[in-house]
Amino acid sequence: MQSYAWRAAGIVCLIAAFVAGFALVAGAFGILITQAGLFDHDTPISKPRKAAEQRANVVFVGPSHVATGVIPEVFDEELSRFVKVQSYNMAIAGLTIPETEAALARLFAMKPCCVTYVIFYPGFMMTDVARVPTTRSVEFFTLPRALQFWSFLSEYKPPPDLSQVDFAKNIIIATFQHYTNLGLGLPLLGVVETWYDRPQPALGDRWSARGHIAIDRAVPDGEAKTWWLDEISKLKAAGPQFQAPIISDRLFANVERIITLINAHGARAIVVRPPSLARWGYDVAFVRKYEQACSDGPPLLDFNPDAYPTLYEGRNHYDGAHLNVRGAEIWSRILADEVGELIRSGRLDHPSVCRAAGQ
Repeated sequence: MQSYAWRAAGIVCLIAAFVAGFALVAGAFGILITQAGLFDHDTPISKPRKAAEQRANVVFVGPSHVATGVIPEVFDEELSRFVKVQSYNMAIAGLTIPETEAALARLFAMKPCCVTYVIFYPGFMMTDVARVPTTRSVEFFTLPRALQFWSFLSEYKPPPDLSQVDFAKNIIIATFQHYTNLGLGLPLLGVVETWYDRPQPALGDRWSARGHIAIDRAVPDGEAKTWWLDEISKLKAAGPQFQAPIISDRLFANVERIITLINAHGARAIVVRPPSLARWGYDVAFVRKYEQACSDGPPLLDFNPDAYPTLYEGRNHYDGAHLNVRGAEIWSRILADEVGELIRSGRLDHPSVCRAAGQ
């Protein structure tokens, strides 16, 4: 009996030694390849660093709607009528709301000298980081972030087209790879995907040094243009009658945390709804929720088709979600004028937090 106990103890010691050795080697490997710059190309790391290096005092954050929609040089030129700024487009394709908070936390951890205004779009429709294990998801999913993201998904309405089981599997795999650093090395072997946030020169995409993704194409005639006109009609018809309960209090709490983070670092938040038709129900529901739950909070700039019809012309977009270069130039100037008026009015002189209407 005693020999069995000793044998079992020996097996446990061997397993513990293997786990400890693996953790040590994996940790060293992670440091090595991180220092070697494996992740330097990943935009959730490179864009906050560039914003800090360029001493930006205005940063734009959100998914690709913002990455293609705001040209910093045009924005700065227009805003110079009110104040001189240096802006940087820190928006990232497919950026989910939990990633938005993480990207800003990364930026502020670098102790940037100059960030005064953060203009951000909370893209509630985004779930990309958990849709397939990638280098980006491996880097993002620590255990706390995995739990936060799962809480985010559990409130998601309508349900995403990927099942909760598939989401859970992808999050677990990415989190495991994060802590073992397996996920850091696997891209080198082609086992997991690198992130897709790359310019596509064959399609006319260009990245500027200040973060804007320039795309020259416009919505083509045919089925795409028919869909475009149909979606605009639906969006305008929905108006105030659109009452789908998409944004719950728990989902909206993610936006409140981002605002608190921005305030805590001495900057001022400005929330935007970009000119977009893609899954517009989330944007309409968010605007309604913001007006109810954050009436005394940071200003919300709502670029809807009734107020800004030019921004919804097909010639200013290349698809339902994204402005082309022509549209981006127009929106950048309109956005700068709106921000300039906020600055001139004193609306941004002091931090503001969310309080529901009537409180």
